[in-house]
Amino acid sequence: MFCSPIMMVLSAALLVTAATGQQSARTPEGPAPRESSGTDSHSELCQPQAPTATTPFDTCKYLPVGSGPPAPGIRPPRGVSIVDPKYTDAARKAKINGSIVVAVAINEHGAVDDAKIVRGLGYGLDQNAITAARQSRFTPATRDGKPVPVQLALEMTFKLY
Repeated sequence: MFCSPIMMVLSAALLVTAATGQQSARTPEGPAPRESSGTDSHSELCQPQAPTATTPFDTCKYLPVGSGPPAPGIRPPRGVSIVDPKYTDAARKAKINGSIVVAVAINEHGAVDDAKIVRGLGYGLDQNAITAARQSRFTPATRDGKPVPVQLALEMTFKLY
């Protein structure tokens, strides 16, 4: 059997909360919080939210970015060196086709700090997807021209021909 190159696509299926960079715990009225000078958080008033399927990483440290139109002043990261995960022999023998969604935390330098499986396939493909995601590099996301750490979902498709 022939295995095609694995395609990675930025996915909106999971991380759709990113529109403005403001946390949902804030009320819409009142002045916007003052920006922090540190790179560890996006604002001094940020209140960390518990990890969920849509925001698996700390939202004060990693700004959620979805695939919808970015908020004004936000430029999402772009893949520079995307590593393709390898098919495992077990997945090939079982003729596994499908997609894995990996949530990645990308720092202000474009490197992947962490990766978590959001939707997996098993057969060793999940671990290979995490390994590939952690080796990938991106241009940093920017907010008003300054690099910021973000979280987003990568969809990795496995298809045998």
